[in-house]
Amino acid sequence: MSIESTVSEPSFKSRVFLCGADMNPTAIRRRWPAARFLGIGWIDGIVTVGLDLAPFALGPQLWGILVDVGAPQRGMPAPVTLRDGTGATAMLTGDPAAVGSLPEMLAEARYWELPRAYRERIEAAIAQG
Repeated sequence: MSIESTVSEPSFKSRVFLCGADMNPTAIRRRWPAARFLGIGWIDGIVTVGLDLAPFALGPQLWGILVDVGAPQRGMPAPVTLRDGTGATAMLTGDPAAVGSLPEMLAEARYWELPRAYRERIEAAIAQG
């Protein structure tokens, strides 16, 4: 069952997609004490432009986590594909600076056990400088 079918609209506005350093559990709890993890997924990799990286700098998929923060958020709605292939909508709310540096992105990608190929692309981007 998809997340969309288990929650009535416009509840997607309380769901956020986080990536990079923004996925740090301590930072999430500090920002949204009632936050609830929903799953691991990806959005279209073109959004790396907003992170001061080239389009698709980390591949066609920018991986991260989907979190319900318990209250509507301002931002841009985006389609998210979860690890199991189901779809959801979440808000992109973060300041691009909150994503952090590539080493910070890699640390969180390892913590959340994001796909190996994705972690390797981050490692390659770090190696390229």
